[in-house]
Amino acid sequence: MATYLGIDIGGTQIKYGLFDDKYNLSNKGAVDSPTGDNGLQDFINAVEQIINKLGGTKLDGIAFSSPGRIDRKQGIIHVGGSLPYLDGLNVKRTFGEQYENTPIAVENDGKCAALAEAWRGSLKDVHNGAVIVLGTAVGGGIILNDRLYRGRRFLAGELSYMITDMDAKKRTDQFISNNSSAVDMIQAVNHAINNDANKDDGFAAFKAINDSDPRVKTIFETYARDVAALVLNVQTVLDLDTYSIGGGISSEQRLLTEINRQYDLNTSSWPQLEKTIYRPNIVAGQLHNDANLYGAMYNLLTQENHNI
Repeated sequence: MATYLGIDIGGTQIKYGLFDDKYNLSNKGAVDSPTGDNGLQDFINAVEQIINKLGGTKLDGIAFSSPGRIDRKQGIIHVGGSLPYLDGLNVKRTFGEQYENTPIAVENDGKCAALAEAWRGSLKDVHNGAVIVLGTAVGGGIILNDRLYRGRRFLAGELSYMITDMDAKKRTDQFISNNSSAVDMIQAVNHAINNDANKDDGFAAFKAINDSDPRVKTIFETYARDVAALVLNVQTVLDLDTYSIGGGISSEQRLLTEINRQYDLNTSSWPQLEKTIYRPNIVAGQLHNDANLYGAMYNLLTQENHNI
């Protein structure tokens, strides 16, 4: 029976899991992403430990999801997103040769989320759609005519760099990655309910939101409005059918309801806009925190010309 290893490189954790030949996911785990002065070597060591623990040279393939601009053919990570030490790392060369030329594939994390949802989730049978991943920043992946659109320079779907506030004094505050950060919203809600000791507690934040706590109403609605505006901005350019909202908070139905409400409030205030721009479906991603692993697996299978 074939065994494949999926590795999802994140800014805070490296998640992993095994896939069998039916593409069932098991043996999931995570380790902290290195952040010290020896970041790259510590990262390589951490990944090698994961590979060795879960099969080493017996694996039939290793599939990576990574932040950054990814040259998937060469296997090179450019920039590296929140892990700048990844810039220039050739994943295929670094790990492929060490493990007896085990097939290696790597793709951008937002694009992996889109591949996953198109393969086994909310974008299955959707010919034109997009995934918007809400996390520390905002990730994205675009499906056009049933295929992942990467762009000539592998940059398609880099939603974090969309400018939403040109008047912001701080340069980074101009970008949607700051204005629509799920982490920032959770922290702001916890601050409003005097829960600074557990500022990253998503359960506490959404309890306050679901309880309609007046202290968090504006914070939550403003966040949902900004996400809805992002959907509308992309929609004016690409005219898609469905937007799948990913990330850990996408499982909160209240969020999806509010994003849809804010979208309709925005468009209904201008009849010409409402009549001109097609109203897409805005739905929750179905694979949640496993989306990047499934997308990385799909990318490996297509790279190796497997029938799926």
